[in-house]
Amino acid sequence: MAGTDDALLAAFAAGSRARLAGIARDKALLLSGEADAGSVGRLLRAVHCIAESAAFLGLDSLRDLGRGLRQALCAVRDGRVGPDREAAGPLARGFDILAAALQALPEAWQGDMAEAAGRLTGLLDTPDRAAAGQFVAVACGQGLDPFSVDALRLAEALGRGNRLYCLTFDLLADIQRQGRTPLDVLAALAESGLILDCRLGFEAAGDLAAGPGRSLPLAVLYATIIDAEIAGLLFGLAQDRIRPVEGTELLCACDEGVAAEQSGSADCGGAGCACADCAGYAVEQGEGRAVLRLTERETVERMAGLKTALLACFAGAQEILLDASALREADITFFQLVSAAGKTAQAQGKSFGLLGPLAPEVRARLLLLGISPPRELEREEG
Repeated sequence: MAGTDDALLAAFAAGSRARLAGIARDKALLLSGEADAGSVGRLLRAVHCIAESAAFLGLDSLRDLGRGLRQALCAVRDGRVGPDREAAGPLARGFDILAAALQALPEAWQGDMAEAAGRLTGLLDTPDRAAAGQFVAVACGQGLDPFSVDALRLAEALGRGNRLYCLTFDLLADIQRQGRTPLDVLAALAESGLILDCRLGFEAAGDLAAGPGRSLPLAVLYATIIDAEIAGLLFGLAQDRIRPVEGTELLCACDEGVAAEQSGSADCGGAGCACADCAGYAVEQGEGRAVLRLTERETVERMAGLKTALLACFAGAQEILLDASALREADITFFQLVSAAGKTAQAQGKSFGLLGPLAPEVRARLLLLGISPPRELEREEG
């Protein structure tokens, strides 16, 4: 909490307590197994706003507990976790500890928020737990350091038809001079979408030699169904402050909770790689052709590895093929990466396509997104 503005912290505590009070009835319905979609939605919005405001203020334990509650609520909403007695215990404890920690502010609460967050994560199924422990770096642009977001929240955001944006507010011109606080901005954003990461861009503040910068950016990685033009009007931002984020800008994934840009992989020999396993993907290579075998599930948490493997294949082969025979689930980041690979092949005068046929569920997802299927080839027998 060191360095946090006292007035801002007090406003956060008061606002968050009011939000919890406002969802008391919805929480009771949830814990009794009687909550409908409206109740769960209100719980999600309140917890999301508290968690991301805590993230902005550097209250990491509160942030993690709030995000754990939100992930568990998403699982209830989507039917992956039933609102039964087994789930009610961790959910009730999570809400109780969140309320106690907020009541203790500005002092640090002495209880174990990490234990409560861990129990909430334990409600998730194994793939979701793994994704929650992987972190993806997303390019921010404008000379700012990349965002860092766990793969589970990123997959949820991209899988619900949302657009992904980097919003850049000027803390002085867009917020303070308009009589707003960063918490006001985050609360407004939380009502209309999903805040994945937010932070102040102190690296843009200049130095003593060059002089201080004229602005201090508040950068927000944001997912919403709203298009950029409407978002600008809704949040008071010029269009040049709203940058769409493409799937190819998801830089990397790692298991240690700190996302850092990768230029290769421990399993990959780099340019011209002829190894049997490249960034976790089986690759058959010979006579100018590289066949990369896709897994059953190609979603956001695997895209960094797939990008690394594809780059190695492009460096060592003239014809690059993706064997999609095992593929059963893919999200928009996979199709964006495939599209980028097709453009790379065209620019380099190489051949790129899929070994098909595509599974019906994958083809249906592709058509739903309005994407034309890449070139499909039948695997040669023998």
